[in-house]
Amino acid sequence: MIEKNLQLLEQTVIDYCRSKAQYFEKSLTLDFSFLSQVHRSIKQLPMDNEKVKLMQRYQDNIFKQIAGYHPKIACRFNFASDIKQFALIIQTIGQFESSAKDLNSNFSIERKNKFDWQGLIMLRTQINDLADRITRRQLMSLFESQVLSTVYMLDNHVYSQLTFKTELESEDEKTLSPYLC
Repeated sequence: MIEKNLQLLEQTVIDYCRSKAQYFEKSLTLDFSFLSQVHRSIKQLPMDNEKVKLMQRYQDNIFKQIAGYHPKIACRFNFASDIKQFALIIQTIGQFESSAKDLNSNFSIERKNKFDWQGLIMLRTQINDLADRITRRQLMSLFESQVLSTVYMLDNHVYSQLTFKTELESEDEKTLSPYLC
């Protein structure tokens, strides 16, 4: 559904920009409620590689095209800071996932010692220091499922140092506590 709406909005923006560029033709209007709906639906997706791709596509094909005509939208419908902040983290999680899987399938003590454990610790710290609680929780879960699930098979001591299990459980308790009697 998001893909279809994004595609429709992209075509609408192309037509809108053409009508703005051709002064003698009737100028089209832009449906800002639809723009807002697509932006919100992308924003509500769980943080992963697919969301980053959709944010980038929205930024390139929609936001950049209409920002010149409507400069005030820059503060409301802009994914630039999210892309800058989260794309690298998502990419790094993916790289560590493939490195850990490769190490797991071709294990040797020498290869284990060459694994970038310090980089993994830095990635964990970077995720833990994020200000946005919801995104931080999503990235913690992604880190757990994509990287640490494989690291656990390699070294459960390292896993216990890097896991977000207690943070995720405390977040679950905070979420559930208003509903408990």
